[in-house]
Amino acid sequence: MNRHTTASSAASSVANSAVSFENVPARYRADNLTVVFPARVGEHDVECAISVEALEDHFSVASTDEAGWLAAFARSRAAIEDRARHHLLLDAGRPVLLKSGHFHPQAPSVDVPASRMPPEV
Repeated sequence: MNRHTTASSAASSVANSAVSFENVPARYRADNLTVVFPARVGEHDVECAISVEALEDHFSVASTDEAGWLAAFARSRAAIEDRARHHLLLDAGRPVLLKSGHFHPQAPSVDVPASRMPPEV
């Protein structure tokens, strides 16, 4: 079996697996400035994370500290998990690190104040 076939099989296997997220509190990881949350892909636990930069850019962070990032994650969890699910399926169930570029800049995922919206052209 060649490498392409193996990768294709893994992707197919993940596509047929359920991706779910546990309702446990996310945790802040200071060493790489991320908020980490667990996913389950089929029978495997997979770590997912979102950068604090992405939270600040797209999810109305009230304060740029651990409490602010965790609160923004909790408020926007469904949208963040949807994006993580998409990438778990694309990347054969490998751990996901969501960065600001994973979210469309013109279409904020949740309640971004109008003052933070880019001007319309």
